[in-house]
Amino acid sequence: MHTHTPTHTSPPTNTTPTPIPHPPTPHRLRPPTITYPTDTDRAFPLLRKLKYTPEVAPAVQQVFARTLLCPDLDTAAEFARSTQLNCITLDGDEANRKGTLTGGYTGNLTLKLQAWKEFSVCVFGCM
Repeated sequence: MHTHTPTHTSPPTNTTPTPIPHPPTPHRLRPPTITYPTDTDRAFPLLRKLKYTPEVAPAVQQVFARTLLCPDLDTAAEFARSTQLNCITLDGDEANRKGTLTGGYTGNLTLKLQAWKEFSVCVFGCM
């Protein structure tokens, strides 16, 4: 019997729920006013790529206003240091304004372990 094992596993993420009153009350949510970098070829506000209704705009802006989208982790790290904003890449790697980098290189060990698991399931499960 062959079972499917996902090829990519993501680390657990921490989420903080933000209650959204219905309808949202602007006096409770205070989205920050951010001055974004002008180098828009290399980094731009994530808010520009998100689609949302006006009713939830204050909540979305409060959550994502301090986040830039960057093409790669090196650029994200550079902008996180220089702008004090959080940065993410299209691959999901993160550079936090406090200096933390998340994602990136996974190494050959992960690939070897995945290959061994698939081999073991096939060989030992097929008997």
